[in-house]
Amino acid sequence: MLTANSKRIWRFLILYGILSSKREDNRE
Repeated sequence: MLTANSKRIWRFLILYGILSSKREDNRE
């Protein structure tokens, strides 16, 4: 049972993780 707020948090975490991965790739 996920609330609308929980879905928002999960989306933010996923997007943040993708951005972090891109930053690491750019460093190399």
